[in-house]
Amino acid sequence: MRYERLNLLSRIEEGFGKKPITLLLGPRQCGKTTLARHYAGRPDTHWFDLEDYLHEAAWKIIRWAHSGLCVVPPFFANVAKRVRKAPKLYLRDTGLLHALMGIETVEQLQTSGRMGFSWESFCLEHLIHEAGLAGEDCFHYSVQSGAEMDLVTTVGGAVFGFEFKHNDVPVMTKSMRTAADDLGAKRVFVLYPGLDTFEMDSSGRFVALAWRDLAQFRSRFA
Repeated sequence: MRYERLNLLSRIEEGFGKKPITLLLGPRQCGKTTLARHYAGRPDTHWFDLEDYLHEAAWKIIRWAHSGLCVVPPFFANVAKRVRKAPKLYLRDTGLLHALMGIETVEQLQTSGRMGFSWESFCLEHLIHEAGLAGEDCFHYSVQSGAEMDLVTTVGGAVFGFEFKHNDVPVMTKSMRTAADDLGAKRVFVLYPGLDTFEMDSSGRFVALAWRDLAQFRSRFA
């Protein structure tokens, strides 16, 4: 019945808001696959049917690559806002990520609507390595009202924020500024694939960090 279907879709959406993975259980032929396919076209959602041999193989790859899964927990700031409590999940190997998404060429990636997530995953792993960050000190920040920060860490008692933007020239956003104020961030770095590192505001609090300068990044924690 249509009412039951809408109710189930509502409960699935509620599950997405609480956890990064939602499991559909039920007897055979009750409509689980039909419900899952409802989300197949969404760029932020992937579904697996373990009775489909291709999906089962992909799931085995994910399990095999579990050691390459990066889990970034939420940063709980003392703010009067609803902080999203779900962790963010990344595959450290973006080649594996692209394979699971069925992306084989740069052109496919650029037109898939998933370039942003791919760049975010790529930057996160390299930033942690190049800057010598401790994985257990890396968090993300996101609130229901929309403000968010891709990565948050503390160095010497000071809070630093990071955004990963696949733009030719990154620009300041309201979300970025609001999140920085919520966190009391000393400095926010926007990592992008451009050539020049530059300050994005007169105070020097927001810095566009060129990818090629990442290797010398540690010295900027000051």
